[in-house]
Amino acid sequence: MRRSRSALTAWPAFADLMTVLAVLGLAIAAGVASVDPGEELSRIWTLEAQLAAARERITGDGDRIRTLEAQLAAERERNPRGGDRIQALEAALTASRERNAALEARIDEAERREVERRLGSVPCLGTRGDSRTAPVPLLRVVVDAGAISSGPGRPRYRLTPLWPPQRAGDVRAIPQLEEAIDHGLMQEDDFSRYARGMHAYGNADDTYDGPCRFWVELHKGETTPQTAFTRALGVVNQYFLLTNSSEVNRILRAAR
Repeated sequence: MRRSRSALTAWPAFADLMTVLAVLGLAIAAGVASVDPGEELSRIWTLEAQLAAARERITGDGDRIRTLEAQLAAERERNPRGGDRIQALEAALTASRERNAALEARIDEAERREVERRLGSVPCLGTRGDSRTAPVPLLRVVVDAGAISSGPGRPRYRLTPLWPPQRAGDVRAIPQLEEAIDHGLMQEDDFSRYARGMHAYGNADDTYDGPCRFWVELHKGETTPQTAFTRALGVVNQYFLLTNSSEVNRILRAAR
């Protein structure tokens, strides 16, 4: 089975793509000593704030540009022969447009670099319809309350299919997939075992014409403690990427 590969620059903006605990999860659940979770989390929040401020600046510049354009049009109508006022407005308009374009370029570059840093691959099942920025999800992962799990704060997982009917043939060969869905509510060790097989399948060079990642939706059960959800996020991010990272971000922010 082959998939079409897309350029990394076509992927979604960092704020929509990145679950901020992706690296935190790797450090907690996988024991990656080279990553400091606190520093990485701080770096990501800082970058998000910088990008948000830059986007606000672009919005403000857009309003200023429209005002200058209206003023210039009115001045040209009043003074068809030109003059100092028109020259000043033209210079201000050119400067605003150039500043706006430069900011947009900086945002695009920052997002591109962050996507490359965090992803490094494209969705195994491609993207939805004509979109280049909406990965096809494989599964919905629901984190259940860990009250009767194997230890305090250790969540349980339930997997349900999310792939569209037209991709049924593509997913049939994914190892552990049907068994994982049929398993129902499972402990963390079982989830990791199933997920490890799916990840290895997508990461192989010869499965999808090159390494890729499967995407899932991650949801917090109504009675799931925040500590259990945070732990589950770290575990899930070892093996999958999230199509609903904005929603997960909101849950994390609300708990801070």
